Amino acid sequence: MPISYFAHLRCPRCHASLAEAADALRCQGCEQRYPLMQNGAFPVLVPEPKPYLAENLTQFARFGRERRGFAWMIDEALTAHPWRETTLRPLHSALLRNLETTDSLGAEIAAQRSPEEHAAAGGEPQDPTSGQADYGPELLGFVQTDWSDAPEMVAQRATVMEKVGGMLDRFSSGGPALLLGGGAGRAYYDLAPRFERLMGCDLCYTYVSLYHRVQRAPVPLAEIHFPTIATDVVATPFVAQRPADGERTHDAYFVADATRLPVADASQRTVISIYFSDCVPFPALVRELHRVLEPNGTFVSYGPMIHRSVPPTGWFTPSEVMAIARQAGFECEFQEWSELPFRESPHHGIRTTHRVWAYTLRKRG
Repeated sequence: MPISYFAHLRCPRCHASLAEAADALRCQGCEQRYPLMQNGAFPVLVPEPKPYLAENLTQFARFGRERRGFAWMIDEALTAHPWRETTLRPLHSALLRNLETTDSLGAEIAAQRSPEEHAAAGGEPQDPTSGQADYGPELLGFVQTDWSDAPEMVAQRATVMEKVGGMLDRFSSGGPALLLGGGAGRAYYDLAPRFERLMGCDLCYTYVSLYHRVQRAPVPLAEIHFPTIATDVVATPFVAQRPADGERTHDAYFVADATRLPVADASQRTVISIYFSDCVPFPALVRELHRVLEPNGTFVSYGPMIHRSVPPTGWFTPSEVMAIARQAGFECEFQEWSELPFRESPHHGIRTTHRVWAYTLRKRG
């Protein structure tokens, strides 16, 4: 991550400035230490980074055990039914292909631990106590959506960028900007040239780490279609990579919680959310939006109302979302509904078309 961006970050706990320390950023207020991962490529800017990383390490360990168990069952099935070689062997190879990457992501986190922390952990992560797996290595398929050259994924990205780009052209005046919940980072990559400074974040360690790996070199992965089988193709190998004619962006893409943002008050002219506004409690999100946006700053949102990982009391209707926004100090300037075929593939057993809500909010000056 470029050093010039550190000045624009703040402690997610107390909003004090951050200073460089050995392999970390240190809060100059509360003294919290935020690790820098991948030799300084990105910081982990959540209020409690050690428990966060420990939980992710547990999830990688569990993912590895489950997938290795799956691979062992495939070996057993091949021994008993060798006629299934053409189907099961590609599935086995796909599992190992993904495991090579996810194992290295876990090792990346484990390398941050001190000898004392390794000893306290007893060498083997314990069972998880919360739901981080919902946004962990199980979602590698969404990396394909962002970084593969499959025609259906290219078409989806083009549609999203056309819609979001149109809203930005009409309602944003550029300036400092922030992308929330950017997933595996393709939207951050594509939008960065529009702004004098664009920072991006996601709470999923897998996504942020893979984004930075993809910027350095292609990453081989596979999408596994078992058990929703529509064709004889049960796994699709792909390579997550930057466009052949693309360049590295600013790379100010880091781990953060959108409801506890590590940025200063009134420091952003534009905040963007793509397929994310329904993933967190909206009242908490809109409070942070009001804090970090400049007066008359713009929030641009594009995505369905699926309410992932949000308790039922947070399942707001569109009119309720707008009421919450008005109460928080925003006015709606634009809204539109459209349909988007989502992650289409001839090999998927289930096809989905999302009804997508695009809207912009202006912070009252």
